[in-house]
Amino acid sequence: MQKKSLHQPFLLTQLEVPFYCRVVRKHFFRDRVYQLKQHNNLITMTYVLEFGILQHQNTDAPKYIMNIEESTTFEWLIKQQRLVGFKFPYRGNYKEFYADQTDLIQLRMRLGSKMTFVNLAQTYKYLSTLEAGSFGQVTTNECCFNNKKVAIKHILLNGKKDQQKTIENEIQILRSIKHPRLVEIYEVFKTELYYQIVTEFIEGDNLKQLIFNKSNQIKNEEILEIMQQLLEALTYLHRNQILHRDIKPANIMYHNNKLKLIDFGLACYDGKQLIENPNCGTEGYVAPEVLNVHQTKINYDFKVDVFGAGCVLYMLLTGTKFQQSNQSNASFQKNKTYQNSENSQLFELVKIMTRPNPLDRPSSFQILELIRLIKENCAYDISLWYGSAFNLSNSTHSYQTASTARHIHTSKNQKSVCSFNSARGIGQNLSKQIQK
Repeated sequence: MQKKSLHQPFLLTQLEVPFYCRVVRKHFFRDRVYQLKQHNNLITMTYVLEFGILQHQNTDAPKYIMNIEESTTFEWLIKQQRLVGFKFPYRGNYKEFYADQTDLIQLRMRLGSKMTFVNLAQTYKYLSTLEAGSFGQVTTNECCFNNKKVAIKHILLNGKKDQQKTIENEIQILRSIKHPRLVEIYEVFKTELYYQIVTEFIEGDNLKQLIFNKSNQIKNEEILEIMQQLLEALTYLHRNQILHRDIKPANIMYHNNKLKLIDFGLACYDGKQLIENPNCGTEGYVAPEVLNVHQTKINYDFKVDVFGAGCVLYMLLTGTKFQQSNQSNASFQKNKTYQNSENSQLFELVKIMTRPNPLDRPSSFQILELIRLIKENCAYDISLWYGSAFNLSNSTHSYQTASTARHIHTSKNQKSVCSFNSARGIGQNLSKQIQK
């Protein structure tokens, strides 16, 4: 059994309630009935019936014991669009078991976050292709036994160990998070050619499509609502030591005023920034410290996502990329020195979210609280808030080290970070000054 990663958030460390159900293994002369128990990372099946009479269960000596690991494979048995059983490898052979569909659906939901399944085509019917590229494709599919629509990311394996490790990292992160603003993973399948990640299907368009399809400029009230929900997602990720590293409109789904952050292909746990794709992201949304990481060799932190969110805000306001350029390399370089000349409230917010020095850039916690203050008071003075929250005269021009980044949320000496309460206190004091 694999040990739990030290980087996994608290959600995975919570003890699971044991699950029990009755399963049947068919034999030529007489079927055998077992009690299946699934608890945390272990499945046991104990023989409970003999000649139709319930016998004493010896739970210390189950017939079948299976450790659940990410590499463990399971195949579900489906007949006439009904989930009827499962089979798994055991001592060189496949063992088949049958059970009630209601129990099997519950078991499948619990195992979906723990192991890999095989034979996706038997479970999901193809509907359409949403996106295709060098990585593979994203399709919409329908579950055969409950008619539920899902999105499936088919990631092509190129045979390289590093690439497989990157895919497994994405799966691990998706399995460790659960939040209404984040896409939810259901289960994972694997073939010789593909990893297939099954997630919830999200109705509507992404922000990139929404911006280009809008005939009129998006109102400030809606922009603030979008940004609040995005920062709620980032705050959750950062509290759980996860960097997304690819915040952009195409990775943000928005429908009926509900936002979902998707695509965790470049995400990593804090502490692994320089190990896993250190220089990554999408042109026009990449923070300067990420662009410069090969030169500085200094670890960056969660504020790269704040920078990306600031670029998204700029896109919502203008309909164009942040400091867009016709030359790709020049566009990357201009992002480092951008200074916004607009003096409106939301452009001022863009300005502080895209500060070149991450020490001068607020955290996701601070920006979320600031957006709430702006929604409460449409005349809220962002410059005054920023001046009180940051002592720019003492600003250092070096970036944070890895050790500093790991303590970004709690360090009393980190001048560029403050708690919700302190941000709220600053906001309330400044509101009184403004009103006077």
